[in-house]
Amino acid sequence: MKDLVQDISTCANHYKDFSKISLKLKARFESLPLPVYVVKTSDTDLIEEMFSRLNEASPLNAAEKRNAFGGPLTDLIHELADHRFCKEILPFANKRYKHYDVLSKLLLLADRGRVVDTKRIHLDKFVKTFESHALDSVNSLRSRTVAVLDGMADVFQKNEKLLKLVTMVPIYFALVMVLQSRNRLYKLNRDLLCRFEEEKRKNRELAQNDEESAEINYDWLEFDRLTQSPNDSSSIEFKLSVLLDYLKEAPISNKVLQEV
Repeated sequence: MKDLVQDISTCANHYKDFSKISLKLKARFESLPLPVYVVKTSDTDLIEEMFSRLNEASPLNAAEKRNAFGGPLTDLIHELADHRFCKEILPFANKRYKHYDVLSKLLLLADRGRVVDTKRIHLDKFVKTFESHALDSVNSLRSRTVAVLDGMADVFQKNEKLLKLVTMVPIYFALVMVLQSRNRLYKLNRDLLCRFEEEKRKNRELAQNDEESAEINYDWLEFDRLTQSPNDSSSIEFKLSVLLDYLKEAPISNKVLQEV
């Protein structure tokens, strides 16, 4: 191949010159296979994204690689991406499979029924190993996850600003799981969560202005700090405990999200 390129570069300036120089050279050139892929879509965002990535040589992210695993869980993630929570409530698009990445974390929490790490290595293993699960396991996981997504869709509004921070979606998902299992989801409403965020913001400002104030809630400061490690089970558990405490609910026991 290297020799052919050198022959072409030294012997021909134009394609028409090949036959004048060597029919054999021309035949070798024309026999080289050129892989061509055709993508048909009316999705403008996808077209623009592909154009940008092809020109910038942008590598696949974790969610895009995970999507290529295939299997029943990948199909379930695609199915749940059409749920109204994803279509209407989430304030960010599914660009570069952002919804798929979030859903893989939610499915992992629903499948385990407890607080677990949602790091990439665990998500990849979860999607791969689920291929061996029976159909009834997939249906059960679908039902449990949809029940929580329905609950979240009832609590939050369209293009919910409270979910602008992607790392908060699994936290609220876990919170709804706990409250549903206790038949106490009625205690949760959007106004209450907005008030929590506002009080947390004021607490942060108070700490910046007066570090010695007795009014500072240090758990709320830690809540914000743990945004730096959103996929650690300890981080998820701590944030969940703070929210449950704010709702005057009992904490979870042994990281269990679904009480019997």
